[in-house]
Amino acid sequence: ENDIFNELGWDQFDGMLGTAPGTLQTDLGDTFDEAFAAEFGELYSSPFVREAFDAIIALGLAAQAAGTNTDSLAIRDNLRGTSNAPGTVYGPGEDDIIAALAAVAAGDDIDYQGASGSVDFNDDGDITFGAIEIWRVDAENEEFVVERRVSVDLATGEILDLE
Repeated sequence: ENDIFNELGWDQFDGMLGTAPGTLQTDLGDTFDEAFAAEFGELYSSPFVREAFDAIIALGLAAQAAGTNTDSLAIRDNLRGTSNAPGTVYGPGEDDIIAALAAVAAGDDIDYQGASGSVDFNDDGDITFGAIEIWRVDAENEEFVVERRVSVDLATGEILDLE
């Protein structure tokens, strides 16, 4: 992961800032992390793992609601209905996903809450909430130090410190 820093020298980057997807500390996220580590023997180190998982589950739930896995417009039109409130809340665990698919098939309203946090879509199809980490390169210790974690509510424009 740090090949460029090792190759060019950490001192070349000392003090530089960058951003990465932030992680929200939620029970559902912790449950996902535990299941991932149990399945693969270690926790993921790549960014966007939680978000990618949630995207796939959201698409699967919307496809179930649409009654098709090939009509992209029908799937798109069902994303909000299976991910936004109101509805019974289902999380990213295996049992919850199976139950959510069954609930959707039965015509029930559901609200998928994912490993990355809320998976609510606005009218344009964008996720309305996310988290960002701002990090700094610490050349002496050859590591990235998280300087700040913020949550961003795209519906209101509000930015809040997570710590």
